[in-house]
Amino acid sequence: MMFKPPLKLAAPSAFATPSIMNDSPEARAEFKRNFAEHALVAVKYLGAAEAEQIVHDIAKGRQGNTPKDKRNARILAEWKECPHKKRSKFAREYCERNLEEGSGPKAVRAVRQQLNRLLDIEERQAKEKAEWEREFQEAVRYRRGKSFLGSDTK
Repeated sequence: MMFKPPLKLAAPSAFATPSIMNDSPEARAEFKRNFAEHALVAVKYLGAAEAEQIVHDIAKGRQGNTPKDKRNARILAEWKECPHKKRSKFAREYCERNLEEGSGPKAVRAVRQQLNRLLDIEERQAKEKAEWEREFQEAVRYRRGKSFLGSDTK
């Protein structure tokens, strides 16, 4: 006859989400101790600022507006096709064509402001690209006849 030890249930995770089964003052105290130990290790390894930033990102994460890429692309595409290039008039016409944006001064203002943001982003990206291209051309001019790999032999 073979002896079998009694079946043990797996120990609950140190970071189990609270439920009816494990939400007691003792469980909360144990959870706080475990969290404090792990946080101390994280602070020692990453530094206080980075550990605090991680906790901040977790606590405040996913709050706020997420970019609406399809809407932004549609606004820019219609703006580029617009013949008059007057932002307020474009925003009114856009709201008339796209009823899901709404109608009225608030919707028009929202579209105009988003268009302004998108155009600012485009302008900033164009400047950065031009600056990068200028620096690259300058490096090419300076390195003319020299290897880019570091050795100056041909």
